[in-house]
Amino acid sequence: MSKEKIVLDREFEISPFSEVCGGCRHLRDHGVNRACDAFPDGIPLEIWRGQNDHQRPYPGDHGIQFEPIDTPYMRQKFPEYFREKKPGEAA
Repeated sequence: MSKEKIVLDREFEISPFSEVCGGCRHLRDHGVNRACDAFPDGIPLEIWRGQNDHQRPYPGDHGIQFEPIDTPYMRQKFPEYFREKKPGEAA
């Protein structure tokens, strides 16, 4: 018997969906090319796979971090991104 590893659906070794990036307003083309405004040449796997939530600077992100899309669900999950800022309050 052969001990070769058989991999079905090789194209899905990297998930086509990212829990981190799927809810970010900077994602391009619904994630088809795994690119965004921060990483136009490809989102690092550490972020795509959810090992880093990209809410803080990450090498090569061009100063752009995660910002949730504006939906009722994301407003509930990330209220700190949507609350009104008081005059003079830092962004």
